[in-house]
Amino acid sequence: MSEPLDLIRSQMELIVKRMLEEVDAVDGDADLRAIALHYAHRNAGLRRPRLIWATAAAYGASATDDAVATIAAASELLHVFALVHDDGIDNEQSERSGPEVSATVRLLAGDLFAVTGYALLGEVVASNRLDPQILSDLRSIGVGTIAGQMADIRYLDGDVSFQRLYEIYDAKTGWYTVAGPLSTGARIAGFGEAEVDALRRVALPLGRAYQLRDDLIDLLAVITQSRIADRSRPRWELNLAVTLLASTGVWPNAETRPTEAPELWRRVCESDPDLVEQAVKSRIGDLVREAEIAAERLSIQPSARDAFIREVISILSLRELPPSGSKSTL
Repeated sequence: MSEPLDLIRSQMELIVKRMLEEVDAVDGDADLRAIALHYAHRNAGLRRPRLIWATAAAYGASATDDAVATIAAASELLHVFALVHDDGIDNEQSERSGPEVSATVRLLAGDLFAVTGYALLGEVVASNRLDPQILSDLRSIGVGTIAGQMADIRYLDGDVSFQRLYEIYDAKTGWYTVAGPLSTGARIAGFGEAEVDALRRVALPLGRAYQLRDDLIDLLAVITQSRIADRSRPRWELNLAVTLLASTGVWPNAETRPTEAPELWRRVCESDPDLVEQAVKSRIGDLVREAEIAAERLSIQPSARDAFIREVISILSLRELPPSGSKSTL
């Protein structure tokens, strides 16, 4: 199977069209339609659907392309649900957050994607007689992601360390973004717990690397002063920065660490961006190598296995790190 981006996108368009037709039949609210269409048609990398497809292909899935594409599309609907709520939590005002609508309409749009995505997944799994553990995994990952988000929000109130930060990354990103899609793809192909566990050992280091990359991009924006004046940004956007500073002994414990957001922003913006970038990229490289070593235990032929892990790393953009060379002072 080749990567069917067009097929996944067309499936999503069809699903969203039917979803909105059902809403219109009850009460066609223009704001709800506008925000739903914005998120559904945003310029997305479709990482999770692509990982599902890549894994199903690597493991020789016998399910039809339509079934795999529909599951992949449904997974993206659930991701859209998470994005809508996440933007609301972060009070995001950007191109990604779309047209201005009330907080209530935004939350209801997210709920609409959640209801549709969960229902569709259940239907596809049942109609294609796939492993129902796919649905159980999804539920567990969803609960873990919510708990991970809560831990992320409260992180700076406790001990700060990369070990603890990575545990939060696993909960809120590793399972959700990488391990979940990989396990879904393997289960579609008929593989069980032993292989899913082996995939988990590959996925979690890559999930940590992916979240580090994402946080680094945001942190460099702060460092280069493009967002230094925005004191309304949530404290938890500085989790990585504070962890880096704590690891160098600048803030060895909670008692000596600033607690108010404006002071945190000020202190972070006094750091050296080049050193921050170098330190984070080094950790990303170590995590990618850890995943590559873990991949040797997968029950795929070596040539196919190497191609698979390269594709996963590529989908997560872990070979395409943010550019070096910023000379601003963080």
